[in-house]
Amino acid sequence: MELALFLGRIAGGSRFSVRLDTEVKAAGLEGKNLVLVGGPVANILALDLNPHLKVSFDWQQAWRMRSSLSGREYSEEDVGLLAKIPNPWNPAAEIAMFCGLHYSGTAAAVLALMSLSERVLKDYAAGRPFYRIVQGLDRDGDGRIDSVEVLE
Repeated sequence: MELALFLGRIAGGSRFSVRLDTEVKAAGLEGKNLVLVGGPVANILALDLNPHLKVSFDWQQAWRMRSSLSGREYSEEDVGLLAKIPNPWNPAAEIAMFCGLHYSGTAAAVLALMSLSERVLKDYAAGRPFYRIVQGLDRDGDGRIDSVEVLE
């Protein structure tokens, strides 16, 4: 909900609709501009995009995130990915992704955008793919992510 409000504030009157991943796939809308929330376990579109990502999700006994940009692997539950890539099903469209290995990683990616957008988006350039890996932190010890560290 917080992400939707944040995006609505910056979209400034643009028409966009919220749909489940299964609805997008069933309606054949994969070629549109998309904002995906959730990793390949929760979102079938994220699973379909996985081979097209430079930071991809891999299953070998447990899910892990593998960055071909740095060669690093991440397996912590609270690691998330923010990415913007050309839509592989339509080169004129783009896909923004907020996902993680688990729910807490997705929450970290969303929190990174909403609370640290200047730092997280500092290398963002329109028309170019963008990847940022973050890790959620629980600074106050209440069991919920309240801060984010940029890993790459």
